[in-house]
Amino acid sequence: MNNADAKFLEKASDLRPSLIKQISSPLYWEDSISNMTARGFDTFIEIGPGKVLSSLVKRIAKDAKVLNVEDGKSMNDTLGALGI
Repeated sequence: MNNADAKFLEKASDLRPSLIKQISSPLYWEDSISNMTARGFDTFIEIGPGKVLSSLVKRIAKDAKVLNVEDGKSMNDTLGALGI
């Protein structure tokens, strides 16, 4: 997903230009999450300390499962929630 356009990247060759564009362009976070849920994504995992992005996802996709991994315990909890 390219947050600068809120579009899915279909080819590997699109990745590098997409990352460069995201550095200097506004990001379309809400549109990106909405596009993912429209395609059937219902589970989101935030990796890193804090839950800022998780909170934003919950506001946009109220029925989505949102998980957070920031340490060993939360990793185990997330794996368990995913049935892994």
